[in-house]
Amino acid sequence: RIFFENWPVFWSRIDSSWKMSLRGIGRHPTRFGVTIMGVAFAAALLVVSMFFHDTIEYIEKKAYYIDQKFDLLARFSLPQDIKNSDLITGIEGVIISEPIIEVPVKIGYNQKSSHVILQGFPADSRMKRIEDEYGQLIPMPSQGVVVGLKTAEKLGIKVGDLVKIETELGIGPNRESVVRVIGISRQVAGKNSFASMETVNQLLEEHNLITGVMMRIDPVFSAAAEAEMIGMPGMADIISRTKEIDNFKRNMDSLEVTMQVLTIFAILLGCAISYNSSVISFGERLREFATLRVIGMRNSEIAGILWKETILQGFLGLCLGLPLGRILAEGVANMVSSEVYEFAAIIYPQTYFISIVLTVIFVLAGYLIAIRGIRKLDHLEVLKNRD
Repeated sequence: RIFFENWPVFWSRIDSSWKMSLRGIGRHPTRFGVTIMGVAFAAALLVVSMFFHDTIEYIEKKAYYIDQKFDLLARFSLPQDIKNSDLITGIEGVIISEPIIEVPVKIGYNQKSSHVILQGFPADSRMKRIEDEYGQLIPMPSQGVVVGLKTAEKLGIKVGDLVKIETELGIGPNRESVVRVIGISRQVAGKNSFASMETVNQLLEEHNLITGVMMRIDPVFSAAAEAEMIGMPGMADIISRTKEIDNFKRNMDSLEVTMQVLTIFAILLGCAISYNSSVISFGERLREFATLRVIGMRNSEIAGILWKETILQGFLGLCLGLPLGRILAEGVANMVSSEVYEFAAIIYPQTYFISIVLTVIFVLAGYLIAIRGIRKLDHLEVLKNRD
């Protein structure tokens, strides 16, 4: 007796083919379990091989369209008075603009330190969104500093701690101040820390200094506006969102190729697992199938028994494989993360859907191979061979 036979209500409600399928599984649980694990690993590899495309798409959207909303960032070679930003604001094609101040600093805490860029934005900034590690918006603080998550983890900083910030602008003496951490920000690109423009100026013991201007540009005038700004005296460089995205994609090309190769490998492995498990299972059950033929069962009835086993194998394999794929994807994301980009295991529903469809195809292919073997089976010859 198998486990399910101890449930009379369940056992009495299923037909004979289901009973034969479940008894077959009960007699050979190891074979059934190995097949399930094969299906699970095929599904998991498909998820892992395809999640990277989702992650890159997410980083691009998050870093260049949600966290920062400017089209161009004009950086000055030296800090300027905020009044000089009017020269850029008046350029044809500039829709809105905001000043920014960026200062290299050393953040110290508990005998440890880290060199980062401290960015200062207007209190009502529309160009920059800062989120905490849970994805919640952090309003631009009037006082205090928001530390990047990687810096906070490196130094052991928590919200409410007091940290020492030393400016390293390279112009004039360095300034040291003790500032309270009012937030910790998770960023997909970079490891900057943030504060209000007023706070950064206070750290420098200055007033109304800026190092650049962020702009939203009418696409029609984008090239002309960029060319005009490049020719301005005192301009260090122009950061273009379009060019930044192109550079990001180029940097990701090698990883994309690696994942495409892994996708092909996952598909081939899925086919191999399905084929081998079908061949092995069929070889082990030759006498069983031959006996069923001798007692009068048709090929279609035997195929029905196999079909029910296949359904269970595929369903249980997917139930294990999809979560396993998620776990493996998180491991891969952690391995490829760097100080520049933080990769997360972002898996869109269509990736799971494609993985499910391909896994089902593999399972069906294995089932069809077994059915073809049953049709060609010489049951009398099989029963004569008792070895």
